[in-house]
Amino acid sequence: MENASDGVKAFIGIIISLIAGESDFILVDEPEAFLHPTLSYKLGKEITSILNSDKRLFVATHSADFLMGCVQSKVGINIVRLTYGIQGATARILTQDKLKPLMQNPLLRSIGVLMLFFIMQL
Repeated sequence: MENASDGVKAFIGIIISLIAGESDFILVDEPEAFLHPTLSYKLGKEITSILNSDKRLFVATHSADFLMGCVQSKVGINIVRLTYGIQGATARILTQDKLKPLMQNPLLRSIGVLMLFFIMQL
């Protein structure tokens, strides 16, 4: 473990905390930091698949790879996109019902439609 990168250490720490932790609400800020995109995807998939119905996870991310892992775990998730501007803060919710058709379309999935969540003008 001492030779592992900071990203891998964080990956393992997050997974252990989710499995062994007793909190009902878990906040994670940019879990994909220092991870290769492939590991970021895997972390998203692992995080969402190990959560049980008693826990709520809130994640702040800038990674479409992490988000794709969460979506493809087949666990119901909601995505909240927060934006800040002159008019103030806004929150837009993309529910599982709206997200599922996007991910079932192979063309949209292959062009990286989830990257659109991180574009400011949307």
